[in-house]
Amino acid sequence: MREMELLTFDILSDLLEENKFESEDDQKIVKYILASGNDWRIPLETLNQFVVVLENEIEGSVTKDSLNQLLKKYNRNIEQFAWEVESICQLVLVFELTEETNLRLIISNLIKKITLE
Repeated sequence: MREMELLTFDILSDLLEENKFESEDDQKIVKYILASGNDWRIPLETLNQFVVVLENEIEGSVTKDSLNQLLKKYNRNIEQFAWEVESICQLVLVFELTEETNLRLIISNLIKKITLE
């Protein structure tokens, strides 16, 4: 369950609700990721699926810079991409709470930090 491929948005939400993330910043990051996934135009079950979709949209790694470039693209046709813009804005906030530069690494680090009782 701790691998990114198996981590669903529902499980991540449950872990947050169960206070499995000790740091306040980690809790905020999880909330932003959950909100971002919820705002995406198509429903996705796992975080890995979400990251893969973003990587395909960006045609590369999901970083703060690549997300800002994608925002510029989507903002040119905001009526069509309003939900995506909202989703990406949430992800940009994630990068402001961590020193990591890649969304995959952020999620991987979150998974390592889950406190198991």
